[in-house]
Amino acid sequence: MSQTVISHAYPATPDSTFYPAVARSLEAAGIDVATPAMPQSKPGPAGWLPALKSAISASPAETALAGHSIGAWNIFRYLEGRGTDEEPFAGVVVVAAPAHYIHFPDLLDFFAEPIDWSRVQAGARTFTVICAPDDRILAPDSLAHGRALRDALGAKLLVLPTGGHFAPFDNCVDLPELTNDILRLLHPTWLPTPPRAGTEPPPWLTNYDQLRDSPKRAAP
Repeated sequence: MSQTVISHAYPATPDSTFYPAVARSLEAAGIDVATPAMPQSKPGPAGWLPALKSAISASPAETALAGHSIGAWNIFRYLEGRGTDEEPFAGVVVVAAPAHYIHFPDLLDFFAEPIDWSRVQAGARTFTVICAPDDRILAPDSLAHGRALRDALGAKLLVLPTGGHFAPFDNCVDLPELTNDILRLLHPTWLPTPPRAGTEPPPWLTNYDQLRDSPKRAAP
């Protein structure tokens, strides 16, 4: 059975924000989903990487990894540390992920050492970056983080019209764009719902790859 492993944000739990809704949608499609609870003490590779590794039960070719905010860096550090001869994962999707340290001292351990993006990129067949222009955590320019990750990873960049940091304080309870992208990875014959009229990107957004296959969400 194919699997998706979600690496959650901080502070967050497996039952917060969009994680349960995405898990239900994927499980309905026959995909096993694991959202391991990360240690709630200061985040860092020492405590978070073992929790991520232990949650992966399928072969990499049948596994998608999804990371939210600093949870994306948990995935980046995991992929960076894998052997170059190991099988790559089916794909990685990150949501509201910083491209670099953003001055939250509790998160510093993930950025203490330079990262080798080439090793991260080698760890998965495809990467997708999901972000929104109204993200208060990645302010003042959340889209710059998305573009930087796109360039570092050769990723698709999906800019949503709104959504903020996709966190509880943004009233985010589902993220169908994440579900759709994972279904593409693990169910190649799956066809998304045609886009609804009015979901075109705002004209001031530039230098990105636009995907649109689910209705525009209401502003929080």
